[in-house]
Amino acid sequence: MIEYGIQEIKMTAANADGSFPDFDNNEGKIINLIACDSFREDQEADKETNLFVEDSETPVSTIVEKGAKTITFQTHDLSQEQCMYLMGFTIVDGYLTENNRFVLPSQAMRLITKPIDIYPSKIREWAKLDVKVKRTGTVGKNGLPSLQLDMKIPSSMDFPVYREKNALLGSLLMYDEDILQYDNVDLMFN
Repeated sequence: MIEYGIQEIKMTAANADGSFPDFDNNEGKIINLIACDSFREDQEADKETNLFVEDSETPVSTIVEKGAKTITFQTHDLSQEQCMYLMGFTIVDGYLTENNRFVLPSQAMRLITKPIDIYPSKIREWAKLDVKVKRTGTVGKNGLPSLQLDMKIPSSMDFPVYREKNALLGSLLMYDEDILQYDNVDLMFN
């Protein structure tokens, strides 16, 4: 499957029970102005710990701890709405004011990729992410300030935290007996 570019990233407060939220029917926040090629996923190697006892030279058991999964991306959207949602800013005497005690609650996230040629968009969802937001960049002619979102997927969950699907069926524009049109691309069926 080919993934090409980001069509949309939407974040919303994670459900307390860890279930996937209904992204289509809740408010949440659409993250705009994603920096090109900044969306990155990483996973550390699993960590194995051998358990030994005094009267044996071989381990009696091995505990495997899943490697941490992280997601990072940047947005150049420093709008009032974005700063209020992601960093807890408030309006005081007409000024956008930082709240030093604000902690962003766990978030759920949906990423929709762009379709390309005959390949459909992909919808990827995470049910619970611990998010840290930091302001980076320069103010000047050669740089744009941005927000960097560093997200960690909790590894000790007893429920699924990630799912994905192709958006082809959700993106159908027209159906004919012989031609299926998908985002202005005609697919012929024999």
